[in-house]
Amino acid sequence: SLDIYTRRDKLASVDAGKVYKDFGAAYRKLGDMDKAVVFLDHALASFNRAGAQRSPEAASTLRNLSAVLIKKGNLPCALEKLNLARQVHEQAGTIKCKGALSILKYSADVLHELKDYEAALSTLDLAWEAAVHCGLENRVDGSEVLAKRARTLS
Repeated sequence: SLDIYTRRDKLASVDAGKVYKDFGAAYRKLGDMDKAVVFLDHALASFNRAGAQRSPEAASTLRNLSAVLIKKGNLPCALEKLNLARQVHEQAGTIKCKGALSILKYSADVLHELKDYEAALSTLDLAWEAAVHCGLENRVDGSEVLAKRARTLS
C-alpha cells in the first residue's frame, strides 16, 4: 500500500539526515566549514522531507550548523538557526534538557557578540534553569553559564 512506501521513505529520509548530520559534524571538527555547511543543510532537508523538522535530531543539526556559521562570522544567521532549534525544544517541552542547554549557551554567546546584553542575560537565566533542572549546576555546564552571565554583566 502507499502508506508503507510513504513510511519507508520517511524513515529513509530521517536515516539519511542522521548520516548527513554526522558528516557535517565531522567536517566541522576537521575545520572544513564549507563542507560542514553542505552536509548540515542536506541533513535539514532530509529531516524536512520526512516531516521531522521538529525533532531532537533537527534541533541538534541546527545547533551544529549555527556553530559553523559562528566560525564563519555569520552571527545573525547563526542566531536564526539557534532560535529555530530553541523553538523545537520549547514545542517539545524539552527546553530544560541538556541538548537545549547547549543551544541556550550558544545563543547567549551570539547575543553577547551582537551586543544585545539584555537578551543574552535572559537566555543565560533560562540556561541556568536548564542546568539546575538537569542537575548540572555544580558541573562544567553550570559553571559556564555563571561565567558567561558574569561576563555579560560586566
